[in-house]
Order: sequence, then C-alpha cells, then structure tokens
Amino acid sequence: MFRSSSPLLRKSEPPIQVQDTIITACTIRHPTHNRNDPITRAKEHV
Repeated sequence: MFRSSSPLLRKSEPPIQVQDTIITACTIRHPTHNRNDPITRAKEHV
C-alpha cells in the first residue's frame, strides 16, 4: 500500500507521527470526547 525508501516504515505499526495525526484528527472530529484536554481545547479554537 505505502512505498518508502525508509526501512522503518515497513513495520506493521505506523510511525508515531502518523498515529499522532490520526489521534489529532479523531479528536478534532469528536471534541466532546476530550473536553478536559487543554491541548484539545486549544486546537478547537484554532
């Protein structure tokens, strides 16, 4: 599916940066799940 010259990306788990991006996207789409998270609240106002 994904091709890269980096051998680190051949692992079954996605890179941490990708996981953070997915988590951030889910948090922005569902802000009600993380109302107490100050980072989430800050991102909601951006």
